Amino acid sequence: MRTNSAAAGCYPMTLHRETYETARAARAFGAYDRGIVPPFIPEQAVNLATANDTATGAVWVRCDLPGGALAAATAAMQAVGWEMAHAHAEAAPGFLGEWPAVLNSAPLAATPEPSSIYFVYRDTSHEWHGVIVPGQHRCYAYHVARPASRPTRGAARFWVFS
Repeated sequence: MRTNSAAAGCYPMTLHRETYETARAARAFGAYDRGIVPPFIPEQAVNLATANDTATGAVWVRCDLPGGALAAATAAMQAVGWEMAHAHAEAAPGFLGEWPAVLNSAPLAATPEPSSIYFVYRDTSHEWHGVIVPGQHRCYAYHVARPASRPTRGAARFWVFS
């Protein structure tokens, strides 16, 4: 694991970056327990990069889903429209690299890719908006820095936007 605060002058000092080669490493370092990596990211995920703002509670995650990890991440999802994934989104810090336009707060210049899987994941205390790009086996997710609007009881649920 590599972790560091963003450089002064470029990003707020409350913005922290964590990278993990595997989801297992992220779990071992407590990233799942701390809410930095969401529970829907499967153990087979690799190349996890996160940013978390300790002042606002916002969290961004990017990871690769090789082999069965793609199926594991999407298994419980239900198809819905992409607009909700865009709702409340906030652009990721630049150090996370490429980030889908649908997860930026700016107005969309083009219709999002129809082959991507757009989702919202909610549990009793978190709401994640995201997109899985099946052709790239990549997942991007943003933790909305506010309480979930409609928490569910018991098991968490996925909503998929397509």
